[in-house]
Amino acid sequence: MAGADETRKIALAGRRDLDGANSPAEQSARCSGWSQRGVRLMKARQVFIAGLLACAAFSSAASGPDLTQDDAALIRHIKATNEVFAKVLGPCTADTLSRGKAGKFTYSGTCQINPLPDNSDCGSYKVTATGTVDTNTWATVRDLRLVLQCSA
Repeated sequence: MAGADETRKIALAGRRDLDGANSPAEQSARCSGWSQRGVRLMKARQVFIAGLLACAAFSSAASGPDLTQDDAALIRHIKATNEVFAKVLGPCTADTLSRGKAGKFTYSGTCQINPLPDNSDCGSYKVTATGTVDTNTWATVRDLRLVLQCSA
């Protein structure tokens, strides 16, 4: 409620000015108070803008490798963010990645089943994943094909 009280005081002070009830010294003091508030508001805005710029600089520096250029980073990204890779598949071997036009990619590899089934001669999948690199920090698997690999 302090803001409402201050607004009321300012409104009353303005009425006294119109009535001529305030001395020039009082009016000057009130005007300097207004200018001090303006300076504080400008400083607060500058601090806020500086904070936003610092956050933007930090986030761009901390965003990691460019997925449009770094194949190993793209493979790590899709394995970490795709639910099938994260929950169903274990470690993969023979990872390969090929890139196409307009940010498209194709991943292939052989991945263990996670968790590995007991008494099964089928312990891995041949994985083919196609997708798009949406931004330099995000890629999406659009199609995922799993072919069960068995020893028999």
